[in-house]
Amino acid sequence: MDGTDGWSARGLFDGQEDGCTPIGFYCYHMDMKGIYGSNWGWDRDQLGFLENNRWYCVEQHVRLNTPGLPDGVLRGWVDGRLAFEKTDMRFRAVDRLKIEAV
Repeated sequence: MDGTDGWSARGLFDGQEDGCTPIGFYCYHMDMKGIYGSNWGWDRDQLGFLENNRWYCVEQHVRLNTPGLPDGVLRGWVDGRLAFEKTDMRFRAVDRLKIEAV
């Protein structure tokens, strides 16, 4: 991804660990290594490890960066508590790339 050919940020879950399901972000962005996107688990205060058979409120926030600046934002909350934050993202190099769908 060179910042002119697209980006993505989506929810991630990866199997189970000790009776919980870890969640996070899976992103294609300008600073990723290799051809596959980056995985970031929501590990703040272990909030991103969801117990099985329980309801949660999971919220995701994406703010695209200003082209040329590493000021894009990813945030995630579980039950109203901040579980993940990354504020130095570079999703795009051109203004024409926008958020197209949720």
